[in-house]
Amino acid sequence: MAQELDYQAPPARLPGAHAEWEHLLQTLHETGALRTMTDFTARADKVMEVALDQLNSDSGRKLISAVLALGKVLTELPPDGLERLTHGVREGLGESRDSLEGDPPGTLALVRMLHEPETRRAIGGLLALLRGVGRHLHPPSDES
Repeated sequence: MAQELDYQAPPARLPGAHAEWEHLLQTLHETGALRTMTDFTARADKVMEVALDQLNSDSGRKLISAVLALGKVLTELPPDGLERLTHGVREGLGESRDSLEGDPPGTLALVRMLHEPETRRAIGGLLALLRGVGRHLHPPSDES
């Protein structure tokens, strides 16, 4: 009677680090990325000088302030709500793009849209957003 052999195939040999490095270097060369990185590195001091000059300008400081303010707003939003909002905006942009390709909707079609709960929910949300923004556009007067 034959006995079962206890044989395990050796694992496939992966290319060595040197071979992978050569492949990476060749790929970077063929795509032009190596030349770009080399040129960037050779001129890094000039690139940094231009970048810092731009950031130190009035518009650069305004950009930094805007990014910080936007970052603060984003950190205060609940992640699931932000995800739902961005998904809704993405879907809404797709639907609006589709609607722009044909004839504009007629008056009755617009009225029918107002009967849809999704449309009313979005309009209500936008109006609430505008109300909140409007409260902060002008400080309240002392004449109250």
